[in-house]
Amino acid sequence: MRNAPLLALAAGLGLAGAGAMGGWAVITVENPPEALEAGATYQLEYTVRQHGEEPLSDLRGTVRVQPAGGRLLEVAATPAGQPGRYRATFTVPAAPTVDITVASGFGPKGYSELALVPIAVTRRGEPRPALASADRARALFVAKGCGTCHRNGDVPEWAARNRPSQSFAPDLTGRVLDAAYVRQRLTNPRSLPAIGTGAVRMPQLNLAQAEVEALVRFLGSREQRASR
Repeated sequence: MRNAPLLALAAGLGLAGAGAMGGWAVITVENPPEALEAGATYQLEYTVRQHGEEPLSDLRGTVRVQPAGGRLLEVAATPAGQPGRYRATFTVPAAPTVDITVASGFGPKGYSELALVPIAVTRRGEPRPALASADRARALFVAKGCGTCHRNGDVPEWAARNRPSQSFAPDLTGRVLDAAYVRQRLTNPRSLPAIGTGAVRMPQLNLAQAEVEALVRFLGSREQRASR
C-alpha cells in the first residue's frame, strides 16, 4: 500500500489537547534555564493552554523554587501581556541544584502543575555546565509540556516528576521519526492533519529554532534516545 509509510509516520507525533476532554491544561515554560547563577535574578515565563489550545488568562499561579537542602521559595506569577502567559521573578538561591515547579492555578493539584528537571546552579564567575544534546532535549520535552499528552519512555524525567501522560497523542517511546516531519509538526502544526484521540491538534508553541532542532535530533536518533 503506497501510503502506508506516510500513515505510520503520521502516527508518530500528535498533539497536546482535546477540547472535549476534561478540565486539564498544558503548561509550557517559554524560557527554561539550562543553568542558573546563585544570587542572580531570573524571570521565568510560562503559558497555560486548556486542552493544549485555549490560552487561559486570569489564573492565580505560582512558581516554586526548591534549592537542594534549602528552604522552599514560592513566588506569585503575574500576567505577562499575552493571553494565557505569566511570569514570575525570583532570586536564585545558592545550592548545587534547584527544582522548579509551575503551579498554574487551573484544575486539581498535579493536573495543574509542571515540574522541570533539576537545574544546576553555579557561583558568580563560574562557567556554566554544558548539557549534552540528549539531556537538553529531554529537559525541553519536560519544560514544553510535551509529556502532558505524549507518553515517552525515552524521557523518564517526565514520569519521575509529573503526572502520567494523558495519552491523547501517540506514544513516542522508541520511535525514530523523520526530521522534516517532526520539524513541520513543531513549527507549523496546523499544516498537518490532526492525529491522536479525538479532534486533537498540536499547539503552536513558538519554539526557538535551537529548541526545535534539539527535539528534532532527539526524536530522530536512536543513539540520542539511548544516551544518558
